[in-house]
Amino acid sequence: MSELGVAGISGDELGGWALAFTELVNNSVEHGCKNPGDVVSVRWTCDESSIVVVVADPGEAGVSGADFDEATCDGFAETGRGAGLFLIRAWVDDVQVRSDETPGGAARTEIRIERRRESKSDGPQGGRGTEQ
Repeated sequence: MSELGVAGISGDELGGWALAFTELVNNSVEHGCKNPGDVVSVRWTCDESSIVVVVADPGEAGVSGADFDEATCDGFAETGRGAGLFLIRAWVDDVQVRSDETPGGAARTEIRIERRRESKSDGPQGGRGTEQ
């Protein structure tokens, strides 16, 4: 995450990315890694228009894009579980879930999240700001 700081991401935005990243990786480890040696891969890109994080694991998709869209925090107070998808969906602009098989026939799930960035000239309403 230190690379995001170098890219000018700080404060609440950095905290939001840290939370989304942690939730995705934890879910991939918990639900996608069933065998010794299973690996979770993470890649991300950051440019002036957006930040994209992609997390892949060797498991079958236990979640869909619709699961993110329909996620709630119901029951979290009682169980301490179930808020991850809701938090991720609230943070990002786009979620894509892809499940396929590797050339060897093993399952693979990839979750891609993207959040668009405001340009430095965007004001609080998303319009062009004025210089003073």
